[in-house]
Amino acid sequence: MQETPSFIVPRLISDWLSQSDTGLRRRTKPSVSQQLGAWYQANRASDDETDRPFGIIVQDDGIVARIMQIANRKRHKARRSPLRIIPIPSIVPHVRTDMGMMKIGRRHTTTYGSMLGTFMVTIPGIAPLFVISYSLSRQIVTYLIGCQASIDALNRILMGLNRRLILKLPNNGIHTVDIFRRNGEEIIHYRRETVDLENTARFRLHPMFNQVKAEITNFFERIDWWTRHHQPGIRKILLAGPPGTGKTSIIAAIAAEFARSHVVVHAQTTSEMVMTCEAAAKAAKPAIVVCEELDLLKSPSGPGLLWLDGTTCTRNPAGTFVITTTNYPSQIDPRVRKRPGRLDAIITVADLRPSEAARIAATYLTTPLEASDLVELGRSLDRTTPAEIREIINIAYRRLSPGEALNIEAIKAARIILARSLEQADEATYETEAERSANFERFGPRFDPADYERKLTGPDENDIPF
Repeated sequence: MQETPSFIVPRLISDWLSQSDTGLRRRTKPSVSQQLGAWYQANRASDDETDRPFGIIVQDDGIVARIMQIANRKRHKARRSPLRIIPIPSIVPHVRTDMGMMKIGRRHTTTYGSMLGTFMVTIPGIAPLFVISYSLSRQIVTYLIGCQASIDALNRILMGLNRRLILKLPNNGIHTVDIFRRNGEEIIHYRRETVDLENTARFRLHPMFNQVKAEITNFFERIDWWTRHHQPGIRKILLAGPPGTGKTSIIAAIAAEFARSHVVVHAQTTSEMVMTCEAAAKAAKPAIVVCEELDLLKSPSGPGLLWLDGTTCTRNPAGTFVITTTNYPSQIDPRVRKRPGRLDAIITVADLRPSEAARIAATYLTTPLEASDLVELGRSLDRTTPAEIREIINIAYRRLSPGEALNIEAIKAARIILARSLEQADEATYETEAERSANFERFGPRFDPADYERKLTGPDENDIPF
């Protein structure tokens, strides 16, 4: 049987708990930070230790539930828990939540998903941490105090709560980079992602998908050519186009296409991208690295430009293919946009032509259309983006009466409604009150979708009121 770790109740807490005058208790109630500081100072091993001269207070409103989850899981597996959470004398009332039963050995015991109150968290060989969790306006607020070493140790345990940390670059699959600190060193964790098969299959029909696929295939098939003369073996392309044109979805389709033979890694920042490329070079593994809206392209530093040039990046004999995106190519620094080699290719992802729009729109339809209807469908959706097509089809279906089949006229009407709603959104966002009044005086009443709906159900459906 485990012994309960000893602790010293600070005088600030004991004096307040022993006070019988309710009014005085209310007036002298210490703040949460004062309570945390008192617990930390009273339970320090000595005053002259240099490894924890002061406590660090962290707000993490879900940390008690996460600690309880890992403590219960370890108990359930009949293993010694790497940490313990113990209720201690508290100014905040102790409350248990999410009660349940768990079998431990031959008996069942009551467990809780989370708790309110003041607690001590102990990790073997590490100074204790103290937690205060309380309810404020129906929200759980939690503060933690401890030295940096204790917080790092707790964070390492919690990072492994639901998954095994993948610290080595995988051979294949789709992953997202998570970077955390351990013992003062930045560590990369490759978090595996699932694949949306329906969406990726749809965007294989996008006209730019085959062009990006050909770029990647050609690069890895001719990697000896890209690494000759000690070249770094890295190729960088930019997908440029307005929002909604399908850049992110094309990347998702590409990731699903190459996930079995290559590792595809999504990075969020320049440093994550560079660290992933360096890891791929060190492991000599073929890798596809994605970093959308890369800030390095907009405001490059001197070292960043050298990395883009290939001067400072490590050579990868297996090849590293970098894909980045932008909605606004004009914002890219001219030193990157106009200098050959820093970006190897710029692929424009624009609005769709009729045949392209029809193929993508057909994937959203519940029933297939005839070939002649597909031609007309493409014409009605010319110069739209994939995001607009999805919303147009959704609007068209929502407007149908029960049992009514979708037709081309309904899709045309839905496109008009979407365009008008976007215009009204722009007006509502950017017009001031004075501008709205002036526009009313000048142009009169604006288009009202309700009027359009009434016209469609009236005697003359072709009489569109604009």
